[in-house]
Amino acid sequence: EHITLVNDDDPSAKLDLVGGNSRLRLWGIASASAACAINTDPSLNSWINNGANFGIGTSDPNSLLHLESTAFAYQQFTRKDTSINDGNILGGFLFGGTTDGGATYDYNSAVITAEADGDWDTAASESGSKLQFKTTPDGSSINSTQMTIRGSGNVGVGGSASSVHSTAGRFLQLFATGRGASTIQFASSTGTGLTVSDGFYVGINTVEDA
Repeated sequence: EHITLVNDDDPSAKLDLVGGNSRLRLWGIASASAACAINTDPSLNSWINNGANFGIGTSDPNSLLHLESTAFAYQQFTRKDTSINDGNILGGFLFGGTTDGGATYDYNSAVITAEADGDWDTAASESGSKLQFKTTPDGSSINSTQMTIRGSGNVGVGGSASSVHSTAGRFLQLFATGRGASTIQFASSTGTGLTVSDGFYVGINTVEDA
């Protein structure tokens, strides 16, 4: 009833790989809370529990992917290529869903991507980056860029990444079409205190600009 792939007279699982290079161990439900554990030492680095949650660094994952560490838990995205040019995607997150049981999906209703900000040359320590945030408005299925953070630290809301200043200076830029479309508003729970719209129109204690 047991399969042993090395010299071991006492296998502890249905399939048991034993030794310094062991990588995979499958347990029955009664042996542990995990249906599958992948490890290189007794601390058991990776688990898939009976709820199909996958844990790295934890034997009790509480979500589909659970990363845990005593010091830090990073998720690494790396593009391995012969060249990386301005605008090339380095990695990202896609958010989506389905409402008909899986017949049709929207896989990218919201998107966060890390992209190259300028052409890369890792040998020369040139690896500029920017973050783009995309969302989809209600009543649509097409996402568009809503915010860009350039490698310079400048932030653009609306518009394209190329519209945002690339030089250092900590700019906050708002892009829109039509007078009053780009607006910075300072407000409290009791009402609007200050409104600044494109064209340098300013309204105090009013939503409308002069």
